[in-house]
Amino acid sequence: MENYKFEDDVEYLSSDEEQILGNLVSAISTPSECLDTNADHRSNYDHDTKGQRLCTSQNCEDSEDSIIYSTESVKNSSANERSSLSTDIIMKTSRKRPRKRSGEPDVRSPFLRFRSRAHKGLTVTDLISPAWCEMKYWYTLSSPEVLKPTPAMERGNRIHKNLEKEIHTLIPVKVHIREDTLGLKIWNMIQGLRTLRAQGLTREFQVWGIVDNKLVGGKIDEISYTNPITDISEHVEGFESDENKSTCRGIFADDETSNADVAKSIPPSPSKNVYICDVKTRSTRSLPSEVTFRPTKYQLMLYHRFLSAITSGQFDLEVLTTFYKLDSSRTFSDSFIAQLCCLDENQFHDSEISKCSSTTQSPRPLILDYNNLSSLWSLMLAEFRKSFPDGPASLSTHLKVEYRSGEDGNIIGTKTFLMNEPDLTAYLKHLMEWWRGERMPEGVVLEEAYKCRNCEFADICEWRLKKVEDDRKLFKLRKELAENIRHR
Repeated sequence: MENYKFEDDVEYLSSDEEQILGNLVSAISTPSECLDTNADHRSNYDHDTKGQRLCTSQNCEDSEDSIIYSTESVKNSSANERSSLSTDIIMKTSRKRPRKRSGEPDVRSPFLRFRSRAHKGLTVTDLISPAWCEMKYWYTLSSPEVLKPTPAMERGNRIHKNLEKEIHTLIPVKVHIREDTLGLKIWNMIQGLRTLRAQGLTREFQVWGIVDNKLVGGKIDEISYTNPITDISEHVEGFESDENKSTCRGIFADDETSNADVAKSIPPSPSKNVYICDVKTRSTRSLPSEVTFRPTKYQLMLYHRFLSAITSGQFDLEVLTTFYKLDSSRTFSDSFIAQLCCLDENQFHDSEISKCSSTTQSPRPLILDYNNLSSLWSLMLAEFRKSFPDGPASLSTHLKVEYRSGEDGNIIGTKTFLMNEPDLTAYLKHLMEWWRGERMPEGVVLEEAYKCRNCEFADICEWRLKKVEDDRKLFKLRKELAENIRHR
């Protein structure tokens, strides 16, 4: 594995120091500060066809850090059991970068200024938004208070949430240490892969990757076994019954086999391709032009590259633990393990035990054997091998974008295209020159000047004002030249 060095000039508390401070904060918190009453909305879903999605209770509905948990029997857990999982995250204390004095020019690169480790690093959005206009994204980062969620954005978020709830049920959990937070993400990735095999698709799948020695994170809207060209699921005869048998063995270890041994021997699913899809909402009932489509194209190609790297084992857990300064061998908190034990039992009590023989003993929760980041990551890789039986070759190069109406969520149409590694590499090479501060942000070309009409920064955009001034000077020069010719 390559050694990645992440830029940072911020001093952080150790995991032990954070836990001590967290416990102190927890001790002085009133009961009302530690309870969340938003858990009971999950009991109305059809749990026989869904999976659970675990998230931190403080922001369960909108958290980008929430994670997928595959289950079919949440309905069997009581309301008291579910609400007992609904508690706030213990607030943690960290040292922040001192603010620069007002009026003092900030000469740091855009990455150090906006996306250093203190800002949680780069996201896929950071890499694809400049494809529309670098100047606009520069002003967005520089003046975040200018932009507020528009009604169209809120409708789009609502549609994405509704699509996710068709597959997963949101279940809040409590985290005590930073290792719990990453563990929750990995746990949901495991459950997302199981949901993919059980239902043929999963949504909001977490991925990470490395771009220019910088960690980048994102979430894929949809991963499925459905071919976007034929729009027909690549179903393999007898797949479901084989899946049930292997799941039974993989989750419930008997007296002679441990969960760790089972993970190493997980049998692969029948060969099939995995397809990536992104969902976009539009205010008009028409497909976008090629120019408008450009950011989305790079977004899906990034997802493909990241998912391929994880599937092949090229992306290592050490990248995450180094960036977030975590201990991969540190055991998760007792509270976190207890919650996942409860959910693990609820998940498979009816759906899986009933499919095993009557002599099957009570299941041993997986989290007891995979109680730290290192072991849980190994389990996730085993699940990847099962979901992607041919490794990266299982990941199709056909990428799909599904466009839906922002008003009613109905499908407008789809666009499909092929993965293009050279195109993505060239785009990222040029873009990262700006993130590193090696060049100034660029505005739109003349043919795309129509973008400026609806841009909230048009009146202050230096690129646009310079173009206007250049055009004014050119017009004046041509006018003077015409007058000189006329007076000859």
